[in-house]
Amino acid sequence: MRQPISWSALADATVGVWGLGVEGQATIRRLAALGVSPVLVDDSPRTADIDGRAVLATEPDGLAALLRCDVVVKSPGISRYRHEVTQLEDAGVAVLG
Repeated sequence: MRQPISWSALADATVGVWGLGVEGQATIRRLAALGVSPVLVDDSPRTADIDGRAVLATEPDGLAALLRCDVVVKSPGISRYRHEVTQLEDAGVAVLG
């Protein structure tokens, strides 16, 4: 079992936010308060950017960007059983959420 990761530990990590609905937006605000500028990925982006940060579609480029992160905070609507989550974990990326 993976050890819990605190919000403060994310201040020194490369963080991805996957899913930009209500929960994803809250995660972005919390990370901004820590001074973290996360990689933003959504399955079906509704906008090209959020506060000047590019929003990537999961396919074709978003998953590759998430694979370069230390930690990915996924929204509850993204199933832990998706093959992309397995890919991230197999690559050593901690997937939270």
